[in-house]
Amino acid sequence: MKQNSNHVFFITRLSAIGDVIMATHILKKLALDGFFSVFITSRNNLEIALSCNYISHLICYEKNVEPSFFINKNEIKSDLFWEEIHKLKDAKTGKFIHVDLQNTNRSHRTKKWIKNHINIDKNYLMPKHTLKRFCLVLKASLVRRQSQKDNFATKTSSLYEKQIKFIETIYIKEDITPKTPLVEKPIFSLLSFESHSKKPYICFFPGASSSTKTWPLDKFIELKNLILSNTDFDVIWAGGKSETHMKGQIQLDTSGRTHDYIGISSLSQSMSLIANAHYVVTNDSFPLHAAHALNIPCSVIFGSTSPLFGFLPNSPRVHLCYANLNCSPCSRHGKRPCRFKNLLCMQKIQAHEIFSILKSKLASSVKS
Repeated sequence: MKQNSNHVFFITRLSAIGDVIMATHILKKLALDGFFSVFITSRNNLEIALSCNYISHLICYEKNVEPSFFINKNEIKSDLFWEEIHKLKDAKTGKFIHVDLQNTNRSHRTKKWIKNHINIDKNYLMPKHTLKRFCLVLKASLVRRQSQKDNFATKTSSLYEKQIKFIETIYIKEDITPKTPLVEKPIFSLLSFESHSKKPYICFFPGASSSTKTWPLDKFIELKNLILSNTDFDVIWAGGKSETHMKGQIQLDTSGRTHDYIGISSLSQSMSLIANAHYVVTNDSFPLHAAHALNIPCSVIFGSTSPLFGFLPNSPRVHLCYANLNCSPCSRHGKRPCRFKNLLCMQKIQAHEIFSILKSKLASSVKS
């Protein structure tokens, strides 16, 4: 891939997995516009970063841990890595530009560390929307009786779009002219992972980072039964090791049409399950961003967090399931227990509503 060697972008996004997947859209834009980029992330995201087709130069950075360096997916020694980086930039007109998408104390340390190896010419911090989120949570915290708010706008202000616009603003400030767009390729190249399902399947991710972000398991099971009764699709349950407590409750049926991969598939294997699914149903978690990046239609369920935080992609493939209660969002990250002790924001979302959307998206495979 021939690229513009005038400037080299260092893109920092250390966590979490969903945010890192969002950052790959920035890396794609830079590559298609003809620029080299170096992606800096935490070791926890190595598997995802190595599978991204738009990451050629990668640094895994952790405080008090020796960093790892990769070029074209191969690990390389530190001195050789920095030697190659210096070759990427035009010595006379080029700049090293650091873009911090995370903008936290943790990511600020990364910039200081980079400056031990190269001279950063310009540093840009992605604006945070902490005040907006704080106000949304504060307003919801004042509610004394739960009720549904007015109709929710289906199109929200998305961080995906804001990040792309942020890069375009940098182009203007630095007087950078993108090259002729290159031919696109898939964002991810994934390891093959053959599931037990021999039929087309729908993939469930019933877990999330906290219980208040989790649609009740009995509703997932109800949706599973609707799918098995009314379509020819199998159902695959997937998730990380933190969701293994669900394994005894998901009720694998005797027909062999449900398959359990909770806690036994790696991150890249979970991505492969998503990539080969016909549809994904997930809570507000990383599978949403993976499905969006892989162009797989999905339903995403929001409860204690809000789509207004900006993490919902504006895409016709993404269907929002959100009760839009006046007590939501109740916290910035969805970790605070429900103060009404009824988790109504999740209970109000019904399995038959999601099935109706799923059925309309996959009409050709639904039984008459």
